[in-house]
Amino acid sequence: AGRSPASNEIRILVNQPLPPGPPSGLTAVVTGTTVTFDWSAPSSGGAVDNYVLIAGPTPRFGVPSVVAQLGAATGLVARDVPPGQYFVRILARN
Repeated sequence: AGRSPASNEIRILVNQPLPPGPPSGLTAVVTGTTVTFDWSAPSSGGAVDNYVLIAGPTPRFGVPSVVAQLGAATGLVARDVPPGQYFVRILARN
């Protein structure tokens, strides 16, 4: 008993889901130390499974101070936000 030699090798490609387009209309309302974020789902691309919020003290997020994995809702209420200026982006994922 034993193993046979291997068959010939073939290449296959399984289609990846189309990535979602960018969320739009990001807004933030600050009330004391609570920030309420709202945005619209992407109007193009693949389905959205969840969102990621990225925030930091400088534009372009050289060193983000917050990277939060969110659910599929198009809004977030952040409480007890420390005083300061923040730059925020929302990304859609699937």
